[in-house]
Amino acid sequence: MTLIGWGSLVLQKPQSTKPRIHVLPGTPFGNGKRKCKEIKIATWNTLSLYRTGACQNLADSLKEYNITIAALQEVRWTGTGQVKINDYTIYYKGMDDLHQFGVGFAVTKDYEMCVKEFNPVSERICTIRLDTKPLNIFIINIHAPTEGKEDIIKEEFYEEVTEVYDRAPKNTVRIVIGDFNAKIGRETIYRPTIGLHSAHEQSNDNGQRSIAFATSRNMTISSTFFPHKDIHKYTWKSPDGNTFNQIDHLAIDKRFKSSISDIRSYRGADCDSDHFLVIAKFRIKLKKVQKTNNRIPKYNLEKLKEEGENQKYIKSLTEKLRENQTDKLETSDRWTIIRNTIIEAARKSLGEARKQAKKWYNNECQNAVLKRNEYRQKYLRNLSAESKELFETERKRCRRPRGRPKKRWMDGVQQDLERLEVTEWEERIQDRDYWRTVTVAAKTLTEL
Repeated sequence: MTLIGWGSLVLQKPQSTKPRIHVLPGTPFGNGKRKCKEIKIATWNTLSLYRTGACQNLADSLKEYNITIAALQEVRWTGTGQVKINDYTIYYKGMDDLHQFGVGFAVTKDYEMCVKEFNPVSERICTIRLDTKPLNIFIINIHAPTEGKEDIIKEEFYEEVTEVYDRAPKNTVRIVIGDFNAKIGRETIYRPTIGLHSAHEQSNDNGQRSIAFATSRNMTISSTFFPHKDIHKYTWKSPDGNTFNQIDHLAIDKRFKSSISDIRSYRGADCDSDHFLVIAKFRIKLKKVQKTNNRIPKYNLEKLKEEGENQKYIKSLTEKLRENQTDKLETSDRWTIIRNTIIEAARKSLGEARKQAKKWYNNECQNAVLKRNEYRQKYLRNLSAESKELFETERKRCRRPRGRPKKRWMDGVQQDLERLEVTEWEERIQDRDYWRTVTVAAKTLTEL
């Protein structure tokens, strides 16, 4: 769908100084134009990622719902950084020394190279800019104070959000998304900033502050514009299961509001949080980028440790080198033939090494999470005391299977480090050059 006055958003060709952008192309039709592709922008208050297996659980849930980019709140990690978990890269900002609050973005690997800038503002605010054409997309992820906080804390927060918004480049599609902790009503005096389909009749104090901010910056709160059942509007449930609210929202510049085709919550996604996953479908037009295969294959060298397999490889390599006589060739040509012969023998005899997930997050952990989600769905469908008790029991059981494999895995790693005579490894891991030498030495161990 085209955006009034600006045409369609198309992924921009990266500059020569940047790595190539790899995206999924749209489908060509007619006179060479490309169909609009719908990407999914989500927000999720995860309650905490500082728990055993929480990252893997999050990545699996985002992949299941095909999320392109997710704004995360309450990650509860310290410091600033990025970490790759399965198919997603998480950029995050937390407090310096406390495992509280923390915000971030999870970006799928297909769009990772579209990230031009990540700005960690505070433990409640961060921004990300995506490389799109003719306008970049600028997303502000917020975690607002709760309704019961003092007015001065709320005012300082919205002053900071306003400052971040005003500093954003004007020639971008600006989106504010996250946990607003705000109940938006259906008051006619606030239209057209809000829509007719909010889950609440009246706005609370946080809701009025959110509406005032959106109105002052000519934005619309798109999460109130789409008709859905109430269960698909609610984004948070109270611990006792008796109260449901719609407090996670998305606001976008008014001139680009038609880019959002739908917003709703999905109760089936589970990361052991009291918030539901909220997904916005954003229509975007992508530029076709030719796929390049520059990946260097990694071969399964573990097979060389097996007596039969290493002899098989030696025999195959010897036969191929005899077939390719290189005595009369130039040095460069001789090296090319020898290199290709070695690679071909390794490919046929050893095969490519498969990428392994975290060794401690095994099927036992995944099955425990699936079983917990099964009881969670039963509790959401039947809000009875019995179903709640069963769900809480299963939550406690789920933590044990995830904790034990990780402890066993960490014990094994520690034993390997002791064999390498590495002491005080938790401190020495900060020295990347030293740790690289340890990694090379560790690869000679059978267990690694």
